[in-house]
Amino acid sequence: MATPTVLIALDFSSCAESVARKGVELARQLGAQPLLLHVVPPTPVPLHTRLKIHDQADPTVEEYLQRSAEERLSRFAELLGGEPRARVAVRFGNPSEQIVEEARQRRASMIVVGTRGRTGLAHALYGSVAEGVVRTADVPVTTIRAQWTPECAARSCNWCGERASLEEERVNDEQYG
Repeated sequence: MATPTVLIALDFSSCAESVARKGVELARQLGAQPLLLHVVPPTPVPLHTRLKIHDQADPTVEEYLQRSAEERLSRFAELLGGEPRARVAVRFGNPSEQIVEEARQRRASMIVVGTRGRTGLAHALYGSVAEGVVRTADVPVTTIRAQWTPECAARSCNWCGERASLEEERVNDEQYG
């Protein structure tokens, strides 16, 4: 019998670290393989556009975003440590749709996703990835409430080692909530 998979969806916000840690801990308690997934949302630049990046062989936007996300997820999987080591995956498109599709393709037994618990106008304007996953997933979904605080942005990012400004973090959290 194959080892079950728990898909842990991450958005690279500063609060995603707590979601990843709790999700990986849950997967291991269940004897499951943790899978860290990042979905790159639609971009205003066509994905086939070539970039001019110093010391790189002119990757397309898609290649650059794919490689960057995989590297960030891999570094974080290393930080989480333990066995089994978390696997990583990157998809492109609508986050809630792609999370559910990856779970179906991997035959995941559970999905873990963070939520900010927005209500009212903020929820109406930005929607909710977590809500979209809960409504359409074929497997149980565990939501972990992650609330943005200034302390989130004050830490150095475990994904890339850089610090974001409070305003950058607030905007990112509102956009990808």
